[in-house]
Amino acid sequence: MATRCEIAGAQAFVDQMLVQTQRLMRVVDNRLTSTASGIIVMRGERFFLLSAGHSLIQPGTWVIETNVQFWPPKMLVLNIPDPIAFDTAKEDFSWAEINLPEIESRLREDRTIGHATLTIPYYRGPLNVLPDESMPYGFGSYKAVEYHEAICKLWREPRYEINMKYEGLDERNGLYRFRLNRPHQGHEYYRGCSGAPIADAKGLIVSLVIEGDEDPKEGIIWGTPLAQYMETIARQSGEVSKFVECS
Repeated sequence: MATRCEIAGAQAFVDQMLVQTQRLMRVVDNRLTSTASGIIVMRGERFFLLSAGHSLIQPGTWVIETNVQFWPPKMLVLNIPDPIAFDTAKEDFSWAEINLPEIESRLREDRTIGHATLTIPYYRGPLNVLPDESMPYGFGSYKAVEYHEAICKLWREPRYEINMKYEGLDERNGLYRFRLNRPHQGHEYYRGCSGAPIADAKGLIVSLVIEGDEDPKEGIIWGTPLAQYMETIARQSGEVSKFVECS
């Protein structure tokens, strides 16, 4: 049985991951069609959103939910400009540059949001950390449960995993294997978590959630190998390589 200290530590970890994980929404014809997750990272003086490729490659307008809500019922969202996504047999990754300084400057001049303060958490740590089989890993995100169109409210519930065990890189799909510390909760439980950052107990991000194993009995969460993607991105076009310049 976990001690009170261990429970408090696990709760603090999940709370921190829920803060750092960006909530993404896909809009088609002004209607919410699907959700995903991501992480904003800072490199040099620039900011980038990282997520799963199979999510942001879907057509439509992808936006980031923010903490700003105001009356009449509205939510401030940030467009994800021109996301670049890879969704192949061995690549599942996407990114987009987010100009946070410009966004903050424009909001300071925008009186329509009243006194609301925009808060956009971002990660400043390294992205080339390799998972350690002796370290526990976890993630936290929000699953979209129901959208209330009349009041522009998206009801979400937290989803998380802690104490996952890293089991190495699977050569068949090029993804990290993370063994769950409890029974697989079913694919509906994790829907919308794609792109959520996976971190160790110290908060160092090593991967992004891609999906669960097709057989829930396997108890595996697949994660993208961020450290390897630094090299993969460098081999892409000059437009993509600007991300690497900030690493």
